[in-house]
Parts: sequence; C-alpha cells; structure tokens
Amino acid sequence: MRRNILETHKHVTKEDLEEMVRDMQTAFPEAEVTGYQGLIDALPINEHDRHVLAAAVVAKVGVLVTNNVKDFPAEACEPLGVEVQSADEFLLQALSLEAFVVHEALSRQASIKRKPAMSVADVLTHLEKTAPNFAKEARSAWEIPLPGT
Repeated sequence: MRRNILETHKHVTKEDLEEMVRDMQTAFPEAEVTGYQGLIDALPINEHDRHVLAAAVVAKVGVLVTNNVKDFPAEACEPLGVEVQSADEFLLQALSLEAFVVHEALSRQASIKRKPAMSVADVLTHLEKTAPNFAKEARSAWEIPLPGT
C-alpha cells in the first residue's frame, strides 16, 4: 500500500504517508490482515495480485474494492467468497444505502485536508478520476455544483 501510494500520488511525502497509515490503523484496527501468506501461491490470479486476494479471503471481507477489477476475475474470486467491485461501484452502493453516512465521511475527509483546504465539492472533484459515477450522483443528491458553475 505504501509503495502504491507513493508511486501514484507524487505530492504525498513519506511523513504524510506514515501519518495516513497511523490514522488508518487507529480508525480501523481490525483492517490489518495477517496470516494470509500461506494461501498466496494457491490462488489462480496474476502473481502480483495474489497477496491482495489472499488477505481478502483470510479476512472474510466479502467485497474487495479495487480499480484493478480486470485482474480479479469473478470466476476466480467468487468461489472464495469474495466479490470484486470498483471504487465507483462500491461508493455508489454505499450512497444508495447510507447517503447520510457517506456525506458525513466526505465532510470529515474535507475537514482534515489543510494543504490545500478542501470542501466536499473539492473532494468529489478528486474522486471524479476514480469514481466518476459516484461523484456525479453525490453532487446531484446533495445539490453540489460542479467547479466553476
């Protein structure tokens, strides 16, 4: 995770990353998975993604959220009890089930962004890259205009 964040988000410093990891560990202490290594080699997917599926199986997550859906085919994942969804699909489902909770989460995310300061509209603008349908639906649900309108 650390490597991927640093590679894909060039503006994130190592210090910011470690703070982010500490925050995630504090907020979701049950999210760190161990004991999955023995399952890795047995999984029928790309060798670079097996560790992710192995951790999902051991953690009994039910839904694995990734924008790399093509490398987690349903025929390999579903028999293991893992449904794979893109971030867009997952967030749209969350929005349809718990719109208030999703709005609160976006508001919290916006409130902790200081460099630069962000609004919910700004967070949605960033999410448009990976979750365009969610961003559109959320803007519509909460009547948040597009930037510059």
